[in-house]
Amino acid sequence: MIAVQDNHFLRISNFTQQGGVDRGVVTVTLNDQTANVLTASRVDTVSSGGVSPTPLETINRVVIAGPAQVTVAPVLGATLFITYRKLPEEGKGTTTVVIAPTPTPTATPTVTSTPTVTPTPTRTPTPTP
Repeated sequence: MIAVQDNHFLRISNFTQQGGVDRGVVTVTLNDQTANVLTASRVDTVSSGGVSPTPLETINRVVIAGPAQVTVAPVLGATLFITYRKLPEEGKGTTTVVIAPTPTPTATPTVTSTPTVTPTPTRTPTPTP
């Protein structure tokens, strides 16, 4: 269990899972109410049944404001990895749970110039007297 004090917050930047059938879950208890706020992203290249490869999953992030209790239950046959940081709040405010998914990058078109041909000067004969 990770205890988040009042006027502090917990930023989870990475929660992944390798192996196992069930998903790892981050659970938050706040004001005697409990909610699942984040599930682990699979980083193994085989599906949970071990039959076919699966594409890589997006790794989501979450910010949890205190006071709260954060729990990650073990998953049979899985290795769970979690990266988090506890920080004090800059100002005082209400206690909230904020889920902030990472935005998907999009392509931006780029303008390129087309080179132009510069005419080459030609000699013109000058009459001689």
